[in-house]
Amino acid sequence: MWKDFYSELKRRNVVRVSFVYIITAWLLMQVVDVMFPAFHMPPWTVTFVASILIMGFPLAIIFAWAYELTDEGIKRESEVERSDRRAIMTTGRKLDVAIIILLVIGLTYTINVIMDDTQTDVATDEVADIAPAESDYAATVAVLPFVNMSSDAENEYFSDGISEEILNMLVKVDGLRVPSRTSSFAFKGQEIGILDIAKQLKVEHILEGSVRKSGAQVRVTAQLIDVTTDTHIWSETYDRSLEDIFAIQEEISNQIVGELKVALGTNGAAAAALNRPTTSTEAYQDYLQARFLFLTRGGDNLKKSIELFEKAIGLDSRFARAHAGLAKAWSVIWSYTDLSVEESQAKAVAAAKQALLIDPSLAGPYGVLAWEAGLRYRWAESMVHYQRATELDPNDPTMRLWHGIALSAVGYLRQSRQEFLRALDLDPISGIGNFWVGTTNQTMGRRDQVFEPLSLAWDMGFAYAGSPLALYYLELNEYDKALQLARDGIAGEGNDPAMAKPWLDGIAGTISSDEAAARIKKAKFLRPGNNWTNYADVGALDETFEALNIAVSMGSVNVLTTLWNHRYSDMRRDPRFEQIVIDTKMLAYWKENGWPDLCRPAGDSFECD
Repeated sequence: MWKDFYSELKRRNVVRVSFVYIITAWLLMQVVDVMFPAFHMPPWTVTFVASILIMGFPLAIIFAWAYELTDEGIKRESEVERSDRRAIMTTGRKLDVAIIILLVIGLTYTINVIMDDTQTDVATDEVADIAPAESDYAATVAVLPFVNMSSDAENEYFSDGISEEILNMLVKVDGLRVPSRTSSFAFKGQEIGILDIAKQLKVEHILEGSVRKSGAQVRVTAQLIDVTTDTHIWSETYDRSLEDIFAIQEEISNQIVGELKVALGTNGAAAAALNRPTTSTEAYQDYLQARFLFLTRGGDNLKKSIELFEKAIGLDSRFARAHAGLAKAWSVIWSYTDLSVEESQAKAVAAAKQALLIDPSLAGPYGVLAWEAGLRYRWAESMVHYQRATELDPNDPTMRLWHGIALSAVGYLRQSRQEFLRALDLDPISGIGNFWVGTTNQTMGRRDQVFEPLSLAWDMGFAYAGSPLALYYLELNEYDKALQLARDGIAGEGNDPAMAKPWLDGIAGTISSDEAAARIKKAKFLRPGNNWTNYADVGALDETFEALNIAVSMGSVNVLTTLWNHRYSDMRRDPRFEQIVIDTKMLAYWKENGWPDLCRPAGDSFECD
């Protein structure tokens, strides 16, 4: 019976018509998918066409069953004699030709799409994962913090400062890869062997030493170690007065460069050039201590840091690096004290501009100007400053990170990821660097590239990695692990850990969106508005936009980076999202500089995936 029915379907060309209809409908949808957005037609029109085609399929089958295409035109099947094989064969041949033509067209289109996607994926990976290979460097060397051998423990800032100054000089040498201060100083005070440190920093050479300061005299001992052979390439001791401290730094740096040339048999590395920052030894010591306190962070340390930077400037008003340090201290102090953003940024900008008036070659002040412009959503100005900072000092991981954050805030995710990867290459033992790589991978839906950088950031004590790691474990259905990470991470950020459970339960769907939002709202949050992502995660869009508007009004570049998380597609389709984009001046920036990864123009406005 089934064979008879299938034979009748074939005789009436129902099978052929089905093939023709399906292939034609598929090709038509490819055209619609490309052309409708180009003509700024709303997204629902694509769905409408697809619905019409789906509903038309059974009608086509019914039509093929009931009617026959003959040389005399379309006739009801009952009007065609079964013995008239010519009419039936004519219809079949026409449909066979149509099927072949459509298959050729469809196959050609599919091959082109696959090749384009392959090329796009390769290009994307090349852009996203670009980072210098070890072979790009003639040599690699890490400068460990010199040990303070002075009788006064408070001279720690001086020994750290000497080693950091040498590091900064070596960074500028072509052909050398020198991990940044953050990574090199991460091992300070730890009982870790030289070989293990070199492995973690991915270097072949280590510079270590000690500083003994007594009154106006200083002794600096330095030694260069080749970890591949576990041998001392060079060592030297310098006994000088403090007046000669800059000469010591230059001598050590150039000695290292010379020894590396001999060891590697290359002349590619240039000598380290000394740019004496000040004529006042006292101002320089104040500057070193101020920078030590600035890097330590904390409200009291930053206030003391500002005092010392200003003291150094008082001793030498042309001390550009002291002005630059003062600008950085003012730019971050509002995060640690009750000082207003407006006041701290105004003073930061003033100090940065003064530093550039004295020495336009400094990169740090441009970073301060860029950060302030980003807080005020002056994106074009911010990007120009970041680009200038990177041109002046391409090996500054902080500038790379800040630039990456700004790019991520306006939706350029692939470009931002490139900056984060470059920063991590320069500063591999960096909690914040690993954090931004991990969270950007999570935002882009790169699930297999989330755990390693985030877990490294967490192990380094970077509390902000707790929440994204919790989401990772929640996806693996490891609820208890996720909850502990969320609580610890939220507490480490200075927020109420009571928010962790309703947040995760809301995501998991074990409580309603409304209940989760109500319980999250009861928890105390350090910065109003920054909890908008917790509301977004549980699907509470009203609370999401209420909190997001608060964050936007306060100015927060970091907050905006999360707008593009792959989990928030529903939020990006909400009409209120358009107002956020307008309020933060992103739309105007996109129109001038190109559309971000997830958005495109739609009439006079835009739409985002």
